[in-house]
Amino acid sequence: MSGRNIIVGVGLAGAVLLAGSTAPAWARQEVAKLTPSDGPVGGVGFGQGVAIKGDDILVGAPFDGIGAIGAAYVFTKVDYTWVEQAKLIPSDGEFNEAFGVSVTIDGDLLVVGAPYQDAAGSDFGWAYVFVREGTAWVEEAKLISSGSSIGDHFGRSVWLEGDLVVVGAPGHEYSLGGAYIFRLEGTTWVEEAALIGSDTVEGDGFGNSVSISGDVIVVGAPYHDDGGSVTGSAYVFRDNGANWIEETKLTASDTTTAGSFGACVSVSGDAIAVARSGGAYIFREEVGIWTQEGKPSGSGGLWSVSLDGEDLVVGAYRDSQAGDFSGSAYLYHDNEGTWVELDQLVASDAAPWRMFGSSVAISADYAIVGGIATNSAYIFLPGAVIPAMSGGGMLVLAVLVVIGGTVVVCRHRPQSAPLVSKD
Repeated sequence: MSGRNIIVGVGLAGAVLLAGSTAPAWARQEVAKLTPSDGPVGGVGFGQGVAIKGDDILVGAPFDGIGAIGAAYVFTKVDYTWVEQAKLIPSDGEFNEAFGVSVTIDGDLLVVGAPYQDAAGSDFGWAYVFVREGTAWVEEAKLISSGSSIGDHFGRSVWLEGDLVVVGAPGHEYSLGGAYIFRLEGTTWVEEAALIGSDTVEGDGFGNSVSISGDVIVVGAPYHDDGGSVTGSAYVFRDNGANWIEETKLTASDTTTAGSFGACVSVSGDAIAVARSGGAYIFREEVGIWTQEGKPSGSGGLWSVSLDGEDLVVGAYRDSQAGDFSGSAYLYHDNEGTWVELDQLVASDAAPWRMFGSSVAISADYAIVGGIATNSAYIFLPGAVIPAMSGGGMLVLAVLVVIGGTVVVCRHRPQSAPLVSKD
């Protein structure tokens, strides 16, 4: 004990026990801020797309370079530091193709979407596959669907899991949309299926968001009018061993005009998270039946969701913690079917119009948050809240992060106060 600070005990697994408590109180604390090595001249738009898997983080910068061709940056964890490993640009980059607006990574493969690529026609779009060879990343393939046409915006959304890639093309056929599945066979990526919703029509934007987990693919159609104008829907497909079959269509329990349900989707195991403006929804599957399990609240302008097992991060880019559209993100944990808000994440340099939270990703212990105008990506790691008695209540004196058995004091703040005070 020193002054009014007291640590009762520290466990090597990352748990800090509180006085009179049998379990740690957790919060997520910012442990790193990623920026491009060639910024601020390079990496324009850095943070608009983020992905994490294992020890690798992929960040898109869709306005990088002369003519805003775009780029993507790979960071890998060395000891406990995230180091930039590579900057990726397309082999046939063109003016304003938005390479990096969507990104996904899994092991030694990654995919970057470029939905405004014009090589095959105006705004056809491409998705680029890169493979890691040692510490270098090499462009392996360019994906485009067999049915692509002008204005498809193929690559607006991408998701990679193992040898399977799904790519969204929400502009296809006058924005009816589509989602295309590719599988790696040997060294060749083969188009396996083209997905479309059973009741989608022109203008629905099917494919605006996509996600894979095992034999399940989820596709968002945020402009579908099922429950009113632009209420949105999400479609669940399952691989039955021979074909990808539409299993169900998800809608919000409280449909709202212009809600855009399906703007972002994320599936993990038997759970699906779907975002719409003003809300995020969790659905759970039992014996092929998907039912709504919860609705984490969050706050302004929910745009992005990422689900990993029992943990969910939701981006709210219109939150005003540090001024208009400064943005924030919310962390939730599944407590036996009840999704409990654990923390609100705010950038250490939060400022108006950064739109922090427009992109999020979570994997194991790490949550990554980017924004439309942050030109940064922020890494958050679980920290333990250490309280001391103050009168009849608790006052947080320190927030710690445990990294490999080392305890790091991140910041001091009252338990009741947000990381950045509201105006």
